[in-house]
Amino acid sequence: MLAYYQPGLLEQQIEELYQQYDILTPRDLRLENIQRIFHIKILYNPIASFVVWDEECCIMNLKEGLSEFTYKRHFFHELYHQLEHQGNQMYLPHFLETQMEEDAKQFESFAMMPFFMLIKCSKEELTNPFSLATLFDVPVSFVEARLRRIYERAQAIYLDYQQHIQEQELLCCV
Repeated sequence: MLAYYQPGLLEQQIEELYQQYDILTPRDLRLENIQRIFHIKILYNPIASFVVWDEECCIMNLKEGLSEFTYKRHFFHELYHQLEHQGNQMYLPHFLETQMEEDAKQFESFAMMPFFMLIKCSKEELTNPFSLATLFDVPVSFVEARLRRIYERAQAIYLDYQQHIQEQELLCCV
């Protein structure tokens, strides 16, 4: 079924970005590596996570006291803001701010377990969420949710394809 999966625009952008910076394997997704590549300085404070940047550097504040995985989610969430947005989010209309936050949440999932890396995994790894969790350094529940969304999208694309074929067959017979 994975053969029918078609990554969306955001996933394609992540793949292009990662390939541009030689982020090609799950091991390359280590936060220290991403920090180095994108020149990010991380601070830990009791306030909410946020990011500020200019042309020369990026400072990311991560709320202290979070679990390791939650730190990782916050990191990729804030990375999205740095990579995709210009200006101060505080001055945006509410609907744009809401859309930006939804996009950042999607980015977290795609960036922590990119499809182009998943398809390089063996069949045994793809059928073992524990193996993928270890490989991508994420919880099993995250792996299961990510795979479920991939399979659901692949199935929807497959069903659309099957419907298209049936419609073509009907047109040929008319």
